[in-house]
Amino acid sequence: MNCWKRPLAGRWKDKKFMSIRTKIGIILLCAVICFSVAEYCVQQFIILPGFFSLERDEAVKDTDRVAKAINNEIGHLKSLCKDWSGWNDTYNFVQNGNSQYIESNLALSTFTNNNLNLIYICNAAGQVVWGKIYDIEAETELDLSLFPKDVFPSGHPLLIKADGRNQPEKDIKGLLITEAGPAMVSATPILTSKNEGPPWGTMIMGRFLNADMVGKIGEQTQVEFSLTPFSAEAALFKQEKKEEASYDVEIVDKDHLNVHSIFIDINGIPAITITTNFHRNISQKGYNTVKNGIYSILIAGMGILVLMMLSLKQSILNPIEKLGHHVFLIQKTGDLSKRLISSNNDEIGKLTSAFNDMVSWIQQSAADKNQINKQLRKDIDKRKQAEAALVESENRFRTMIEQAGDAVFLHDADGNFRVVNQTACERLGYEKSMLLNLSIDDIDPEAVVRGDKKKLIPMVNQNKPVVFETRHQRRDGTFIPVEVSLAPIKYCGESLILSIVRDMTERKLMDDQILQSHKMEAMTTLTAGIAHNFNNILSVIVGCTELAVARLPEDNQAVRLLKKVEDASARAKDIVWQLIRFSQKHENSTLPVRLVLVVDNEIRRMESSISNEVKIIRQLPDDCYPFLGDADQLGIMMQNLLSNAVESINNQRGVIEVQLENINDPKAANGRNGNLTTGKLIQLTIRDNGQGIDPAHLDRIFDPYFTTKDFSHGAGMGLSVVHGIVINNGGFITVDSKVGRGTEIRIFFPAAEGVNETAT
Repeated sequence: MNCWKRPLAGRWKDKKFMSIRTKIGIILLCAVICFSVAEYCVQQFIILPGFFSLERDEAVKDTDRVAKAINNEIGHLKSLCKDWSGWNDTYNFVQNGNSQYIESNLALSTFTNNNLNLIYICNAAGQVVWGKIYDIEAETELDLSLFPKDVFPSGHPLLIKADGRNQPEKDIKGLLITEAGPAMVSATPILTSKNEGPPWGTMIMGRFLNADMVGKIGEQTQVEFSLTPFSAEAALFKQEKKEEASYDVEIVDKDHLNVHSIFIDINGIPAITITTNFHRNISQKGYNTVKNGIYSILIAGMGILVLMMLSLKQSILNPIEKLGHHVFLIQKTGDLSKRLISSNNDEIGKLTSAFNDMVSWIQQSAADKNQINKQLRKDIDKRKQAEAALVESENRFRTMIEQAGDAVFLHDADGNFRVVNQTACERLGYEKSMLLNLSIDDIDPEAVVRGDKKKLIPMVNQNKPVVFETRHQRRDGTFIPVEVSLAPIKYCGESLILSIVRDMTERKLMDDQILQSHKMEAMTTLTAGIAHNFNNILSVIVGCTELAVARLPEDNQAVRLLKKVEDASARAKDIVWQLIRFSQKHENSTLPVRLVLVVDNEIRRMESSISNEVKIIRQLPDDCYPFLGDADQLGIMMQNLLSNAVESINNQRGVIEVQLENINDPKAANGRNGNLTTGKLIQLTIRDNGQGIDPAHLDRIFDPYFTTKDFSHGAGMGLSVVHGIVINNGGFITVDSKVGRGTEIRIFFPAAEGVNETAT
């Protein structure tokens, strides 16, 4: 009980006490003041501005009436101009210039009777047929720069032109600023009385907007106004070029305000400013209304305040004071068993009952609180242990992934990567941050074409084993063959797919080598039998041919034919020799060989037998590494390679480049040199600018008997022999070729480190 008692006692002692009666009195007084201020604001900022707005609207309406009256005058002028222009006499006058029309219709009386200051008649070319400008009051003729005596310029704003169909453009009416002041003008096309064309010109009429016209408009509108020329420096406001008028209201004093409006001329440019004077009777009525309303609110508010204080004391303050004494009693004694009895049937009575229920609930809650806290501590301890175990499990899983020798990916069903290991990054050539922003579609574009995702993901979700082979694309665009194993996995509360990817490059190379080995072994067996049988037949042909040549005189025509048989037999013997060499299996005489000497010797032999159009460029450094091999076989290899290059150039102008170089880092050639992944290498490059090899034939060029040429140019054994010699000497060969640009052959041999460089 003491723990509940002390804080209450401390609270009441630390704070200055203020009775509810005082607080309610202050609240009600503030409410009256706020209501009065609100009423004042409503009157001042809503009602009074309403009077101002009404006053402004009335003033603007006066200005608008003036502008409409001016437009009406312009409209009357247009009607008059339309009547004159749509008259047969006017139509004929423009064509023949008849003087009777002038005497009858264009006298000074016409100007005075119609209150006109300007009449101009122009033909379709803009030439003035007749035109006069009068000051009616002084009865004198005027000259204005906008109205020339002879010809109107083509861009004149009052000149009406016909369109491509001989139809006149729209009528022109409006205001125009002249040296004599603003003038209301109208221009209409001259047509027949039936309003038919083609138009023969333009009828122009004008009326000055002088003091008499202003007075006349003032009498019509019952508005006091004035007109002043518009100038940019003295403008009271800006107005855009538009049809609707804009107004600027200027408060002159408490009794008057002026409204300014700009009137636009026929060119859409501000011409004159209309200023109307308005008496502020409406705003004076608004001020009186606001003042009377505020006084009434203040008097009524003070009366309501007194009545509310008396009512609150009887119905609320006294019962609350009784409840407060009961609370103090519980605070002093700490006895939660005491209850307050109240006979009120209102909210105070409900508050008393609720207070008694609250005291009972506090008794029960205090007993339950300790038990709940104990259970919460146990739950928190268990949760912390589970979280620690989960973190440890995830750390073990990450460590296992990072230490895996294969590439490991965790991705969702859409293929977006969530986790990748370092092996995957190194194999594909990406940094980890870059790889995590990619998806399966980026590294396996062929799978997108095949539609593997739609086929494999349902199988993975059904916990079926999924293993397949595909090709992954590295960052540099090259592809590597891989074997992919898929399995579903839960990671960080999310359903993902675990992909373990194994690099199949070495296994594919080994399979290709085994396949090539089996193919070559079968071809070797076949070649051996064919070569021996063919050699026996060829021996008979050669022997008989030589005997026939020896017995015939030299001038016999058959001798020439038999010589061709001997030449063909010699070529056949070379082919048979290559077949026998290809089919023989013997131990290589592996001795230290300087490839520079072998290559240079074969180049010299080839240069002595080829056309001068073919040049052989050699780059043979003296410090080239030696290696263990068969020098005779290497010579045969060079003969075949150079012969193929010369045949590719086809005895035309061409270049053959032969280059030897040392490779100290075998990883630099790792993608090309097969199993030669350790130690130093020797690279032999033979490059020509001949015809090149069709990409469709590249995979078969090392097959025996494969050739795209006729039999007279060889039997397709040259590159087969080259391939066999390279393999027998522990090397590896690659070919790059483009049709029309040439071929590049690279051969890699392992260097013989620590061997005496003896030339052979």
